[in-house]
Amino acid sequence: PDLAGLAWKEGEAFARPQQAFMTSTVAGATATPRPKLLQNFDHVFKGMPREADAIKLWAKFRASLGSVSEEVKARNKKRATPNWRADPRFVEVSVAV
Repeated sequence: PDLAGLAWKEGEAFARPQQAFMTSTVAGATATPRPKLLQNFDHVFKGMPREADAIKLWAKFRASLGSVSEEVKARNKKRATPNWRADPRFVEVSVAV
């Protein structure tokens, strides 16, 4: 079987087993589900100065994301192949975004 990797030796068609293992380890470690952007994060603001303001602001942001989600759903109805990548229901919270 062919091995996938992030590096391979010049002249070889496929990655060596160690490189393939390292690639699969990175993929497995970074592919875990993360919280979704539309989830309620009120707990993050607890104890902050102006906690109530932060919670209201987050609620307003979530409401606007809900509108975006509805727009994505409406557009997907017209597409042969739906595109869910921009739907806030599926977008994960991440520092990598």
